[in-house]
Amino acid sequence: TYEELGRPDVANEDYKKSIELRPDYSHGYAHIAQLYARRGDHVTALHYFELAYRYSPYSRYFKKLYDEARARSGEAVTTSKNDISFSANYVEKAIAELQEHEKRQIRQACAVINERVERIRSLIVYKGTAPVVHYTQLRTADIMVMNAEARLRYSNVVFMNDPEEGKVLLDFLLDTDMRVSFERGTRQEDNNIYLGSFLPEEKADYLVMWRTYGKNELKEEAAGCSITLRRNFFDKQDAGLYTDMQFGKVDPTDRQALYHVLYYDKGKGLMVADGNKEMIDNVTEQIAKLQQELTALLKLKAADDINDTGVKNTAINKFIYRYVSELRYFFKSSDYQFEKELRVIKFYMPHDEAVKTDRYATELPRRLYIESTNTTRPHISKIVLGPKVPHPERWMYMDVVMKQNHHDMKMEVSKCKFQ
Repeated sequence: TYEELGRPDVANEDYKKSIELRPDYSHGYAHIAQLYARRGDHVTALHYFELAYRYSPYSRYFKKLYDEARARSGEAVTTSKNDISFSANYVEKAIAELQEHEKRQIRQACAVINERVERIRSLIVYKGTAPVVHYTQLRTADIMVMNAEARLRYSNVVFMNDPEEGKVLLDFLLDTDMRVSFERGTRQEDNNIYLGSFLPEEKADYLVMWRTYGKNELKEEAAGCSITLRRNFFDKQDAGLYTDMQFGKVDPTDRQALYHVLYYDKGKGLMVADGNKEMIDNVTEQIAKLQQELTALLKLKAADDINDTGVKNTAINKFIYRYVSELRYFFKSSDYQFEKELRVIKFYMPHDEAVKTDRYATELPRRLYIESTNTTRPHISKIVLGPKVPHPERWMYMDVVMKQNHHDMKMEVSKCKFQ
């Protein structure tokens, strides 16, 4: 698009033509608003965000954008009793008991941080067209092939195997005071983040991956499979971790985008470029600005509340936790750089009906998960059986089923020499 090519004026004209043809097109107004917001013209941006919401009054997504634009101007944002899912309302509920001048300071600080976080996410979203690979058990592949309505599961991050998962960003983003604030905010919050892990297409038959991820139900290495999914299984962008864009059954704005994982070299104290130097340089610059903005928010704490038990400091701790959590699962140690991992990461409140429990688990504790927006079967382009799968010829029924349902898929056996 013209926006991605660095031609925002042309993009703006295109968006304006779209709303001339369809005056109730909320997405057009929202895109125009975001262009003005990036220029720093928040007054004009607020006008267009308001129009986007006016034409979709039942959409929590456009309500989110409008409320955040209002918060950037320091305006109070009203919230319903139970609606704390997204940033502006979440902030408003947490600071409800504070004095008006305190509220205004916090609203403005949080709005700036929220915009910075969204900017970082936009830099690392996957813009490629190539398919991606997911390693899993053969039982999962069977379900995806045999059930036309099957969807991929994204598990809660508490089930990740890497003990450093989610901690790498904290090491280089947070100083001592911010880390204390983050930890105290953690105690106030549930861990409501869900994650799906994918790899580049060329790693569909990769020895190290068979050892690490390609296991079967008995945890035997290289006895699982890899599934290659076409690029259109995922969206090109989403609106952040929060699920407030949902209304009805599935709102089309509840998008699930792929993001690049960024790798941090702790010894060198910097992120590893690995062919994406421009992206890494831009993210590094934005992270430095985020540090400054988080520090500014931290300075709004009440100095006499040393233990952070008061409403104001408790709220600020929660906000720091929330904003850092928006990004921390996009970062891993440079030890894993060879993976070139891509991720879907979403945030869902515990009461959201999208959060499911594995009712058919054969072991405890049961997993919490969400499902992919799209069904899986039409998007599978290849399945590779692991090098230790016994009698691989017996799994060729999946190839038959896919052909019978008019889906073009390759079925292969790993060529890796696995000992």
